[in-house]
Amino acid sequence: DNYHQKITQLKIGKTPVEFSAKPYPYQELAVWIEIPPESLSSIPIGKHQLTVYLESGEVTGTIEILQKPQPSGMQIIVPDISHGSAMVIKLPDGKNMLIDCGQDWARDQVLIPLLQVNNIDTIHTFILTHYHDDHDGGDEGKTILEKFHVKEFIDYQTYPTGHSWRQGEVLFKILNGYADGEEENTRSLSTKITYNGFILNHGGDTYAVNQQKIMERFPEDIKAQVFYGNHHFHGFILPEYIRTINPDLVVAQAQQAVYARDAFMQKYKTDTEAFLNANREYPMDTLLPFETGMCVLRINLSLIHI
Repeated sequence: DNYHQKITQLKIGKTPVEFSAKPYPYQELAVWIEIPPESLSSIPIGKHQLTVYLESGEVTGTIEILQKPQPSGMQIIVPDISHGSAMVIKLPDGKNMLIDCGQDWARDQVLIPLLQVNNIDTIHTFILTHYHDDHDGGDEGKTILEKFHVKEFIDYQTYPTGHSWRQGEVLFKILNGYADGEEENTRSLSTKITYNGFILNHGGDTYAVNQQKIMERFPEDIKAQVFYGNHHFHGFILPEYIRTINPDLVVAQAQQAVYARDAFMQKYKTDTEAFLNANREYPMDTLLPFETGMCVLRINLSLIHI
């Protein structure tokens, strides 16, 4: 009943605040509301009721005003590198992890400058999911290994499928690996990453056949709040697998051509995203960094900030 209504007023507690509203481009019938910082200066620190007044009716929620930003327990950084894969993870113990490094141009023009501007010269764990040039920079990761102090290197043959290991407070489990396929994509690492109740399911470049195997072998390890879309949603995906994950957020490093792919438009957008949103209290979100820019997830003990 609230569709297409204009927002007439916004209140935090009993205080009206200035705001601007515009269509949210990545979710149908959603609105992006911006509150200028100066409008928050008179609001006491703490949690308050947020009321959005519509032409007919209202919507309420909760907003928390902080005195200063909360430090993140873990950060996941997914830059815009077009078609490719590169993810930087800052672990709670301060160590740095890199999963894949994109194509050579993206590695040199985007990833390495990102690491340098954040004063990262040591990569404690460098993971290559498999050896395709949009994941390994076209040189099997050698440029990263030469330019940075890499303390540990992991690829799809380092550990067997099902192997788990812990790095500080973060638990990793391999859901797919070298023995699970006959070519690079089906051998690609797929990894479950767990931190204090938060779970990231990293799909690597796996295909539907791998996802079916994972569902059969590890049914208790599939659900996650965040799913990193497998094979940039260019290859085969299994809708039942992502439905089982039931993520709040899906991130996929792709390019505009993804909108011409059946895997994305039919198998994901229609058979998965639309299906899940029809059965969820809150809609899931899909972020494509070529549209949104670099995605940064800050994970605290009970909150995920995007």
